[in-house]
Amino acid sequence: MFNDKIYVSLWWWYMFAMVTVFISALRKTVTFLLSAYRSKEICSILQLKETDDTKFVNQFAESLSNHGLLLLILLTECVGPMEAHDVAMFLKDKLMVSANSTNQRIDALNRDQTKILFEST
Repeated sequence: MFNDKIYVSLWWWYMFAMVTVFISALRKTVTFLLSAYRSKEICSILQLKETDDTKFVNQFAESLSNHGLLLLILLTECVGPMEAHDVAMFLKDKLMVSANSTNQRIDALNRDQTKILFEST
């Protein structure tokens, strides 16, 4: 009789664990597939409001891709949200420097092209 009670309680515990894992896997799959949820996840890691600079958040999510987002999510869950926030802010700063240098290179190319265009005429 006692073994039956243990068996039933273990069975319910197994069912609870299965449902929890399924819901978590479904949530993470949706997060990685839909860009709106990706941006929402990045906003929560960066501790931003969703109305703050959505263009930057979308650009940051695009540059991180799924690999970087997975890394930040794992850091948040395993190490802690403050450390993940610090890593995300470091990556954000690197992205801004990279974006600025890319924009400067594009501007320099445009200036060179217009200079060549006007010199040839």
